[in-house]
Amino acid sequence: GRIGYRSFHLIHYLSYAAFVLALLHSWFAGTDTPALETTYLVTGFLVIFLTFYRIVAAIGSRRQAARLTGTPQQA
Repeated sequence: GRIGYRSFHLIHYLSYAAFVLALLHSWFAGTDTPALETTYLVTGFLVIFLTFYRIVAAIGSRRQAARLTGTPQQA
């Protein structure tokens, strides 16, 4: 079958932690190639940037929906 909504979100959020741990492990384990270091930096930056962008976009769409419906915002 299918996994539930809560399980899906738990797995989704845990994947962020797993990525950070894997990235840190890879970085501190060391590498002899500058290309691999660049790959770590680029992927780390992209994940951080896109996660931040997603959060900001979600906050913006909630505020816009609240303005359109007249629903009070939660702090």
